[in-house]
Amino acid sequence: MFFRTLLCASLALVCSCEPELRVPRIEPVLHDWERPYVGDPAIKIHVFTTGTIDLSNFVIFAAAPPGRSRELAVVSFAIDHPKHGVVVFNTGLGTQSQTGPALSWGVGLAAEVRRSERGPLHEQMREAGLDPKTVSHVVLSDLDFNNTGDVESFPDAKIVVSARQRAGAASPDGTFSRMVASDFDGVRNWQELQFDGERFATLASRHDLFGDGSIVLVPLPGHARGSLGMLVRCRRPVLLLANAAYTQASWRQTSPPRFSFDTKAWWDTVWRVKKFAELEPSLVVVAGGDLRALDDSSLRFVVRRDLIDAVPKTEDAEASEIEAHRDDAHKGKGVKAPAKK
Repeated sequence: MFFRTLLCASLALVCSCEPELRVPRIEPVLHDWERPYVGDPAIKIHVFTTGTIDLSNFVIFAAAPPGRSRELAVVSFAIDHPKHGVVVFNTGLGTQSQTGPALSWGVGLAAEVRRSERGPLHEQMREAGLDPKTVSHVVLSDLDFNNTGDVESFPDAKIVVSARQRAGAASPDGTFSRMVASDFDGVRNWQELQFDGERFATLASRHDLFGDGSIVLVPLPGHARGSLGMLVRCRRPVLLLANAAYTQASWRQTSPPRFSFDTKAWWDTVWRVKKFAELEPSLVVVAGGDLRALDDSSLRFVVRRDLIDAVPKTEDAEASEIEAHRDDAHKGKGVKAPAKK
């Protein structure tokens, strides 16, 4: 523990030399977005957790001091679509996924990785009455091990990932790569996305998965090369951020993670998400390891299959901790850019 704290403190000194990030100007326009919003009330989102990761706050928030950690859920979503079958967003941890102390974040900054006692995603889906054979697409936000552990359990589905992520995650210089290549040994049905460049809402581009606007994949660059998110047009629109934001405070408080592939791109992504939420009040934004946005009992199209034992600190307390260790970007002072992966 002493060595880990000393290492974190040393890295903090290095990161303090980075230039400041300024609030970008995001055009206050929702491109190709119907107003008032009309969604499909028949689409349901099933939420599963396949494990947890205890991760240092020092990694989650660049502004956080070393020493504390928090438990993040490893989340998978199964979108039950009335016309297109089931679409999975990230498969979580599998039966072969590494557990215990993990070094996958580099420099030993990840703590415990635990698999759920309820089994991997495909087993939990069967228990919930969702047949894994009806899955038409598995969309991976990126190829981090916590997203891909059960991908081989869906052999008939198209495995959707951005072309940049698939090419970059396996690059030999990927010092901070968190991909486990053996997760994909049996995968043959890849669909690699090249985003079309057409703006969508406040985001830079999009890929309409079925051509009917019901599920739209959006680039969320920054966390990893070619990261993507998913917009689901339920009764209310739901934007799934995955690892683009570890917690609700990450995007609400615009607090960058300690390490990312491109911090400036992450910064721009998060401000685009914030502007989207500002212009579309009905938008539900869900962070990667923090499901508090789904605690609203009015979201009856969301089926909570997850059981998270640990109770996270409230978002207000989390935000106060962040603000205590950084300049207030909302007042134009900027924040220091953390280390690049």
